[in-house]
Amino acid sequence: MKYTYQAIIEKGKDGYSVKFNDVEGAYTCGKDLQEAVENAEDVLCMMLYEREVDSLPIPEKKSYENPKNGFVADISCDTMEYREYYQNTPVKKTLTIPKWLNTEAKKRNINFSEVLQEALKTKIGIL
Repeated sequence: MKYTYQAIIEKGKDGYSVKFNDVEGAYTCGKDLQEAVENAEDVLCMMLYEREVDSLPIPEKKSYENPKNGFVADISCDTMEYREYYQNTPVKKTLTIPKWLNTEAKKRNINFSEVLQEALKTKIGIL
């Protein structure tokens, strides 16, 4: 899933701090603005991904005013991309298909795992 939330970014003595008031526990920092934004994307994705895995509701998005020592920025993330990157550990599955289909697929050097992954992604709606 793709999400966009407003982050409150404030400049401090040692860099920038970032917090998402809408997403509990989502805060980070960076020595410069670029690092702070990159870290914000990571922490937002991680926190929303954990909510998806735990079947917790995704928080509603709100709009915020610019703080005194900073500004508000839209930060986006893609939890499916995060999932593929961090949770790409293979899981063995046993399945049953007709013998004739197995024979024909083997003749054509079809990779069963690849076909199943593509089919599942299509069925889920992420391909």
